Amino acid sequence: MASGDPVRRCVVCLSPLVGERFSRTSFCSERCRKIDLGRWLNEEYRIREEGDAGSGGFPEDAHPGQEE
Repeated sequence: MASGDPVRRCVVCLSPLVGERFSRTSFCSERCRKIDLGRWLNEEYRIREEGDAGSGGFPEDAHPGQEE
């Protein structure tokens, strides 16, 4: 990653994903991966339908890229 690129972050806890180890994943750990899977299985995420002005499909406490 170039020095000017934004830091990729875990979609669950927002921890930085730095290094080759995280090049093919959006999660910092197995725990975060399972939390995300659980949210999908519990239908906490929604795929926005055309014309839906919802939150973009993420639970209120889980917005990827949101700065703390």
